[in-house]
Amino acid sequence: MSGKRYCLYRYSCVVRTNIDARAMSELMMEYQIPFVMKEHLNNIYEHFIAQDISSYFHLSQGEYSRKYFLQIANRPNRFFSRDSMKGGTVTYDSLREYYRDKNWMTDRVDQLEWDMKMIKDKTPYAAIQYIRKHMGYDEFLKDYAAYRKISVEDLFAVLEEIWQNSKGYRTIGDWFEHVERYGEILKEQNCKKNAAEGVNLMTMHAAKGLEFDTVFIIGVNPGLLPIRCSSFDQEEEERRLFFVGITRARNHLELSYYTNPGEPGVSGSYSNYLKMIPEELLEWKEIRSDEEKRTNLKELTRRAKEEIRKAEAQHFKREPQKAGKLRGKRYGSGEKDITPLADVPVLFKAVPELQQEKFYSD
Repeated sequence: MSGKRYCLYRYSCVVRTNIDARAMSELMMEYQIPFVMKEHLNNIYEHFIAQDISSYFHLSQGEYSRKYFLQIANRPNRFFSRDSMKGGTVTYDSLREYYRDKNWMTDRVDQLEWDMKMIKDKTPYAAIQYIRKHMGYDEFLKDYAAYRKISVEDLFAVLEEIWQNSKGYRTIGDWFEHVERYGEILKEQNCKKNAAEGVNLMTMHAAKGLEFDTVFIIGVNPGLLPIRCSSFDQEEEERRLFFVGITRARNHLELSYYTNPGEPGVSGSYSNYLKMIPEELLEWKEIRSDEEKRTNLKELTRRAKEEIRKAEAQHFKREPQKAGKLRGKRYGSGEKDITPLADVPVLFKAVPELQQEKFYSD
C-alpha cells in the first residue's frame, strides 16, 4: 500500500448474499488483505458438490482411495454397487474384475478411467467444465434436485461459484492447496468475529446499525441487487437493504457491479437501483476531489432522510398509528415492530413511482 498505513477497521466491504461474501473472502485471501466477518461463513468446499469435484480430482491424480470412488461412483449414475468397492484401495482393474461377466459395466469402468485421464493435466476450471458437460454432472444435479425436492437453482449456484473461483489456478494441485488454505483461514476468521483487525466483510443484513468511514458495495447488478424477486414484498425488502447499505458510509461510498458475473440469472450491467440516486451525486468515470465526494455523500444522505420524513408525516397523517408499530394484513394480526423509517432511505424524486406508503401500506 505504498508505505501508507491504513486503519483497515474503518473500511467495510458490503455484499448482498453469503455467496458474494465467500467470493470476496477468497479474493482478499489471494491478495493478502486482512479481513474480519461479523457473520459465520460456511465453507463452500465442505458442500457435497465440492466434495464430488474434489474426489474426481483426487482420482485423476492417481489417488485410488475407496472414499473417493464411493463419493462419485454414481454421480452421475453408473450403477456401481458398494460391494464392488470393498477394501481400503479400489482400482479400475478391481472394478473390471468384479464386473467381468457384465460387458456393459466394464465399459462404464473403462469410461471412468478414460475421463480421469482426460482431466489429469487440465486446469481446475477446464476440468470442472469437463466433469459438468462431458461426464454429465449437470444432469445428475437436476435429477438429484428433483428426487430430493430441493431447488436446482441453489445447487447450480454452488457449482457455479466453485467453478468460477477455480479460475486462476494452473494445476489441480494448486487448487487443493487453495482449498486447504481457505478452510484454515476461514476457521480462524469465524473464531475471531469480533476482532478489529482488517476490512469488515459483511452482508447488508449484518451492516444494519453500523457505520464506517469508507464503504464498498459490491455486485450492484440485476439478479444480485435486487435478487430475483417473486413478490412485491421481496422487492420492498431489496430496496430497503440497498438504502441501508449506502447509508453505512460516513465519508466515502463506492458502488460497483460485475461486467461479466458468470452466474445464472445475474445481468452484466448495473442495477436500476443506481437510478434511484440523483445523477449529480454519482461519479462514474470522472474522478473528483475528496472534498467534493464527501459533500455528495452528505447530500445523498440528507435527501434520503428528508424524503423519509415527508413520507413518514404523510403516512401518519393519513392513518395515525403508534410510533414503531404497524397493523395490517400483510404483517399478520396484532402489532409488530418495524424497522425505523430513518434506517430505510428512499429517493422518491429519482423514482416517483416508489412512494413511501407502499412500503408500509396494508
